[in-house]
Amino acid sequence: MDSSTEVRRQWGQPIHRSWPQIDVRWHYRHGFVYMTKWGYDPDPTRVIVLGIKTTDPRERTRSGVGVGSSVSEVLAGVGLLCPRNGQCDLSSRGGSRTTTFTVRNGRVVSVAVWIDTSYDDGGLGQPDPRCRPNR
Repeated sequence: MDSSTEVRRQWGQPIHRSWPQIDVRWHYRHGFVYMTKWGYDPDPTRVIVLGIKTTDPRERTRSGVGVGSSVSEVLAGVGLLCPRNGQCDLSSRGGSRTTTFTVRNGRVVSVAVWIDTSYDDGGLGQPDPRCRPNR
């Protein structure tokens, strides 16, 4: 099964699709999913998810951080010092995954999780456990 099938299963049909480059972005009410074709190995037809961005306050990390969290809650929850306005990133060991918190007026307005587009030779490393979704 490719990632687009799994995205449809979990998120439903997108409201809108866009193609910013060779990849595709599926837009939803509370965010988007950014996908690309795997490349040549192991399967050139397999679609994988490169990133997910959410503005849904129901989506949280295991430590409870998400949209609506204050910068002090981000610091307490994931140990990351964020500006009152701007972005702050938390990367996994090896940098294969990054979680980006976008902050306005001291509150998180979106959370995005991205994987390294080099695909890490298929390994993709483990994400920082503080960034895993609480599902």
